[in-house]
This record gives sequence, C-alpha cells and structure tokens, in this order.
Amino acid sequence: MMRGVVMKITENRIIVLAEDGKFRNLPHKSVMPKLGEKIDVPIGPAISKLQANRRVFGKLWFGSVAASLMLLIGLVWMLRSVDSVSEPVAMIAIDINPSVELWVDKGEKVTKVTLVNDDAKLLIAEKELLGSPFYNAMQIIVTKAEEQGYLKAESEKKYIFMSVVDLGEEIFDVDLKKLPPTLKDYNLKLNHLTPQKQEQAKEIGLSLNKYMVYEQAQQKGITLNIDELRTHSITASLSHVSLDPESFFSNQENPVSVPHETEREAVVEEKFEEKIEKVEETEDKNAEAKKEDKKDTVKKEEVRLEDVNKNGAKEEKDEIKEKAKIKEKAKIKEKVEVKEKHKEKDVTEKVEKDIELEDKKEVEEKVLDEDEEEEMEEVEIEVTAEDKKVDKKEDKIDNKKEKAKNQNDDKIQEENQNKR
Repeated sequence: MMRGVVMKITENRIIVLAEDGKFRNLPHKSVMPKLGEKIDVPIGPAISKLQANRRVFGKLWFGSVAASLMLLIGLVWMLRSVDSVSEPVAMIAIDINPSVELWVDKGEKVTKVTLVNDDAKLLIAEKELLGSPFYNAMQIIVTKAEEQGYLKAESEKKYIFMSVVDLGEEIFDVDLKKLPPTLKDYNLKLNHLTPQKQEQAKEIGLSLNKYMVYEQAQQKGITLNIDELRTHSITASLSHVSLDPESFFSNQENPVSVPHETEREAVVEEKFEEKIEKVEETEDKNAEAKKEDKKDTVKKEEVRLEDVNKNGAKEEKDEIKEKAKIKEKAKIKEKVEVKEKHKEKDVTEKVEKDIELEDKKEVEEKVLDEDEEEEMEEVEIEVTAEDKKVDKKEDKIDNKKEKAKNQNDDKIQEENQNKR
C-alpha cells in the first residue's frame, strides 16, 4: 500500500498521482476525498498510455513519443492543479493569548503561518504547522497552549477566539465537528470577517480577534488600552478595566459557539454585492469602450476627411509654389543674362579705353623720343664745339711750352759757349 495525491475526480473515477510518480484510476469511495488530499493507493498496474498508443499507432516509436507527450501534459496539469490547491482561500486568526494566523487552501491544508506575538513564538514553531491539515494544526495549537498554561478550562483562560477571513469568492466554513474534542471544555468565539477588518486591525497593530473585541467594547462605550491589548490576552485586558469576560460575552449561550450568522450573512452579502458591482462595472466599461470606439471611429473619419482636404489644398498650394518658383527662376535667369550683357559691354569699353590709352601713351613716348634725340644732337654739337675749343687751348699751351723750352735750351747753349 502506498499514498497518493488526489489530482482529479470524474463521474466514475478518482485520478491519483501515486508516490512512484505514476497516475492511477481508483473507484469512488463511500467518503469522497478532496482535491489535494493524500489517500491510500493499492499497489497495482499504473495507467498504461504507452500500450494504448501502441494499439493506435502500431509502432513502439510512435507510442513512446505519444506517451512522453502525455506525461508532459500530465505534469503541467499536475503543477497547475497543485498551484491552484496550494493557493490560500482563507486566513484564520486564532487568539488564546498567543496570536497565530493560519492560511489554508482548498484542501484545508496550512500553506502559511504567522506567529503574531512573542507568546506565539514561544508556543510553537511555524514548521510544526506548515503542510498540516487545518484541524490537525488546531489540535497542535490547543495541546501546546494547555501544556504551557495558556488554556485552563476552570479559569479566565478558557476563551479561544477565532476569526475567518475569506480571501476569494468562496466561503471557508469551519466544521465544528472536526475541531479538537478538547475544545468542548473551552469557550470558542468564532466569527466571519472581511479583509477590510483585517486591514483595520493591522493599521493599529492588533491581532484580528483583539481588534474585534476592541470594536465591541467601543460599541458598549468602553475604551480598552490598545498597548495593553497588544501584550496581554483579551480576558486580561477586559479584567484590567473591571470587566467580567462572562458578562461581556453574555450573548454566548453555549461553551462552543456557532459562527455569528449576522456577520456571516454580511460577508456573503458583501461578496454578492461585490460581484454585482464587478458585473455592473464590466458592463459600464464595455459600454464606455463601445462609446470610445465609436468616438474613435468618428474622429478617425473626421481626421481622414480633414487629411483629404488638407492634401487637396496642399497639392494646390504646392502647384502655386512650383509656378512661383519657375517664375522666380526665369527672372533670375533674365537678370543674369542682362548682367552678362552689361559685363560684356563694360569689358569691351574697357578694352577700347585701354587700347586708346596705350595708343596715346605710345604717341607721347614717340614725341618724347624725338625731343630727346633733338636735345641729344644739340648737346652733342655743344660738346663737340667745347671739345674743339679745349683742343685749341691745349695746342696753344703746348706751343707755348715748346717755345719756352726751346728758348731755355738756346740760353743754356749760349751760356755753355760763353764759359768756353
């Protein structure tokens, strides 16, 4: 005999994932298990998808491929199923004085534990509760509370406060018959509350049950000390303001109370109203979306027509611009041609002027050259005449010198003759 997890329940069969990793089909039982619950599985042949596939395809290779695909799909489905089962559907707040919060899934298993105060941390460890069925977890909490003196039937410590907060659309019901038998000796206060109450309790730092008692006291005109409520039990906090817990909770006739019908109805009604609001909100959104779509369609059509008009106007405007550009280019070309003509004329006139100036200069230079030649001839004549005069003077001087020399020589000869 081995154990297996219930993965699916059909009209005729219970599909179980056994410890050996294989799926098995089991017949319905007299007491039907829930999804995610572990049950006994007889050791026998597993579902043979491979053989079925062999008969269909007739070949081992095709059968193996098909079996692998089926196994893969089964694993994906199993993972999704496990995720959906393990997703918490409710939070149960328990106050003795240790304050503990348990999150449970559809299979009533504890998926998360919060030890709210120091007493809870001294009472128990989270791992002792995680993965346990909710009612087993309650048995563990009650037993440890009794052992450590937090619960005593014949004293003020006989109260256990429990509040259920539904986290989804489903309502989690606490089955009083499945609670630990020892709870019959205690006074259980069980309520269904909304997530809004849970948030309000967190805002002032109280556990959910203590916040409920705090609100009930306020409704009766009694103010409890919040700091004292955080560190002491509910009954101790009531006693500190001279309130008898028995009289405060006098509306409870039985030691173990049933869920408060008014609050339960309020929760159901609130969820129903939320659904209606969601439906109405969805319808409003759809209607609004249709209106917006219609507006968008009209707007798009208007934009399209505007674009058509703009495009037509733009084409006409572009044509006018193009004509203007052509005219402007023609004007510029004409101006360039005129400038070119003027430029050619100016160049011709300049050339003619330059030629005229050169001719004039040449004539002037020629005249100057003739004048210079005449002057040079005159100068040459004058120089020649002067040279002749100089030559005559030099000849006269030379003649005089020659005559003087001759006279001197004659004189010397005479003297020499006389001396003889």
